[in-house]
Parts: sequence; structure tokens; C-alpha cells
Amino acid sequence: MIVTIVQGCTKGGENMPVFVEPSNSVSTNETPALEEEIAAVTGLEKLIYHVGPVDLEAHTDSETMLDRPLLMRFQLDKPMWIIGFEPKVVDGSGKTLPSELLHSALVSNMNEENPLCRKGSSGNPFVLASSLLTSVNFPEGYGYPISPKDTVEARIVFKNQTDESFVDVFYEIVLLAKPMNEFVALKNLKPMLVEFDPCNHTPLEIEPSLFTEKKMSYELPVSGNLLTAVGVLQDFGSTITLQKEDSSDPVWKTEAIVDENHHIEEMINNPFEDPSGIPLKEGEKIELSVGFDNFSDRWINDALPGVLLYLSGE
Repeated sequence: MIVTIVQGCTKGGENMPVFVEPSNSVSTNETPALEEEIAAVTGLEKLIYHVGPVDLEAHTDSETMLDRPLLMRFQLDKPMWIIGFEPKVVDGSGKTLPSELLHSALVSNMNEENPLCRKGSSGNPFVLASSLLTSVNFPEGYGYPISPKDTVEARIVFKNQTDESFVDVFYEIVLLAKPMNEFVALKNLKPMLVEFDPCNHTPLEIEPSLFTEKKMSYELPVSGNLLTAVGVLQDFGSTITLQKEDSSDPVWKTEAIVDENHHIEEMINNPFEDPSGIPLKEGEKIELSVGFDNFSDRWINDALPGVLLYLSGE
């Protein structure tokens, strides 16, 4: 059974979203068969949220938009297991818009501590997207639990480097979910975003006319088996490598396929999936390395590379 729930916000992103009844809900006086009842409580739901709208004039760079991201907070109406997500960029009528209008999107559970932020909780990200709009499905039997008491925050940065202006632009996030009840037995996933500034999500500055490699090392604050990971890069990004300090082989690596203007068209082996899991131990050191091939003659000040890891709970 697929149930669609649609929520959105007004311009500015400060108001709570408005609940819209599912269009495919049906009322009947008939008692459903046991199989239908089980299907109803174990079935997949699509929770759809819209952040916006915003008008994007032609040649609006992301550096300007980074200073004023769109923010929206919401809560689920019942406990759910999140089992994947699908990001999109749409207009007010739901029509798909060019993916290149999105710079970055981060969806966080504000009631959960970010394990890599030692300065106080800024929420724990569990959804990450860039202009590639990479969809992620968690391994069978696993999910990320969210309760109605959890506050979820979407932080969206748009851009528009095209010659065309766009009005009423929304970021659409579809959370694939299952109800949390006795019929749905899933194992916990622990999300952890590895980036260069886990507390503030500050962008990197990349010098012009150079190939640059940026590195950051972390001591893992949690243990678990790495089952899934999704990485993001902006234009002129080249590679992302995640590696244990005591190993010569990377835990995961992706390379960007770019066009003649160095816009990223694809990232190889992204998202990463390993159903058997790669063991990561608390206290181990892990290094994030990101390469940038900035052949242009200008500084890049909006690079926000990162890798969102999903670890099996222990």
C-alpha cells in the first residue's frame, strides 16, 4: 500500500508545514481481510515535503544563497522507520525543474546529537543531496527510526547559474517509510555525516588554476558496520576517498564524471552499498580526502563535500 502525505511551507520557510489529506485515501464500511490489514500496517509510505518557494533570477550564485538558506522544521504524526529517500527540484505545480538549481540539501533530526560535532548538538543529518539528486535505499531489514517527538529540519541552498530565471522553486524530499509497529521488525541504522565542518557546515575555499586535495581526520565516536554511504560534490569536485588511518586500501572512493565545464554529471560507485558491512570501531581514525580540479581563474567559495555514512547499530 502506498500512502502519500504532502507537506510544505510558505515563502521564507519559517511556518510549520500544512498537512494535506492523502488523495488516495478511501473510506469504506467493509471489514478488510486479515491480509489487507497486515499489508496496511507493513506497507511502504511516501512522506513528501516541500521547502520553498523561492524565486531564482538568472546567474544567482550559490555563494550568495549560502548566507540565507531556506529552513523548514516539521514533525511526523506517528513513529516511522525511514528506509530511503528521493530528492527532487519542482515548481508550484509539481513539474520537475533542472537539478542544477540545487546546491545542497541537508535534512537533520534536531533531537539527536551529531556524533562528530563536539561543540554541542546542531542536529544529526540523515538525508544529504546535491544537484545530482541521488536517491538512496537502505539495505533490506534496516531503517532509521523517527518519533513524533523528533523535530526534523531541512536546510536547503539553491543556485541558478543558467540564463533563465525561475519562480516558485521548491525542494521536494520524499522520505520512504514504514510504520513502527509489531508487524515491522527492522534494525537500527545510525547516520553519521563526515564533512570538514560538522557543526556549522562551512564551505571550503578552493584556489584557482590548481588541483587541490583537502583532508580531514576523525576519531570515530561510534562503532558499527558500514552498510551504505552517499557522497556529494559540487562543480569542479573530482574525487572523494574515505580511508582508515591504518589501512592502505580505501573504505570507499568515488570519482566524478564531468562535462566540458566541469559540471558533475555522475559519481562512480555512489551511493556505496555493502549488505555484509565494513566494520568500523569506536576510537579508530578515519580520513576524508576530497580532490578538486579547479581549472578556472576564480576562487571557489561554495564547496560543501561530504559523505553520509549509515552504520548498523550495535
